[in-house]
Amino acid sequence: MSKKLIFPVAFLAASFIACGTEDLIDPIVDEDPIVGVWFSGGDDVAPGLRVEPFNVDSIVAVFRENMTYEVLQYSPGLITLTGTYVVGEGEEGQIRPITANQTSPVAVVAEGIFRITNDVMDYEVIQTEPALAGVNPPTVSGGFGSTTIAGQPTDLFVQRYVRRQ
Repeated sequence: MSKKLIFPVAFLAASFIACGTEDLIDPIVDEDPIVGVWFSGGDDVAPGLRVEPFNVDSIVAVFRENMTYEVLQYSPGLITLTGTYVVGEGEEGQIRPITANQTSPVAVVAEGIFRITNDVMDYEVIQTEPALAGVNPPTVSGGFGSTTIAGQPTDLFVQRYVRRQ
């Protein structure tokens, strides 16, 4: 009986020895710096969102690694916006494009730009679908404040977030 157990035990031991420690550890995945929980409140909320009809007082934005987002917008009540997002390539400190495909509470597409430096994110997006007459989204080359309304650039939708997680 002891001879029958030697082979399975020896095989099991050899299989553990054959695996190096690198095989037992999950590979490190470089996640995009936008992934995380972000907070914007008070004067950091975009001026265009602090006034009628929005009256936003603060926002918590959660960008997940699976390219989904959830935004909790606090105004007279709580509004939760959800959807997916796509970002363009770039390094920390560079302005990058972002497209948010909101699915709830209503389907809209917003396009814009963002920049992350350390734990601060500057962010500017504007609805592009359905299109808003005379409104064009900001561009990477134009920088922050390049949203145009009736042909005039405006910084009404530039927002600042601070990383919470």
